[in-house]
Amino acid sequence: NKEKQKTDPILSEGESVRTKVRDNIELDLLCHNQPESAPVMQEIYELVVETIQLRSPVLRLGNNLFPMALVRERLLQLTSEHIRFVLDGLRNLRTDVKNLKKYLLTMLFNAPVTLNGRTMLDVRKSVNSGFRPMLA
Repeated sequence: NKEKQKTDPILSEGESVRTKVRDNIELDLLCHNQPESAPVMQEIYELVVETIQLRSPVLRLGNNLFPMALVRERLLQLTSEHIRFVLDGLRNLRTDVKNLKKYLLTMLFNAPVTLNGRTMLDVRKSVNSGFRPMLA
């Protein structure tokens, strides 16, 4: 019985993380709206949950080591918009990736801080090509 008491907090913490990530990225809605991408979105969800639950103090992403607290914070910021952004990046990938899992994790980690920059580039490209967005 003492062993059960020790594992229950971990199980409840794990379920809490799974629920929070699922809700944040609106996984069910994403899968419903883009059924052809549902398996990839499910893999992304599992990767995010797995990474958040890592117990190491740091995580290597690319050539850099990041504190796990920062990695968790960024991954918990992910929304459905970030997931669509990452999927678009994967679709437009023109290079050979040796370790797709690490590459995908790096994209997910960077998504909360690069999505707005990407949006600005898209707006600038639209304006320069003659399209004028309506201003309020």
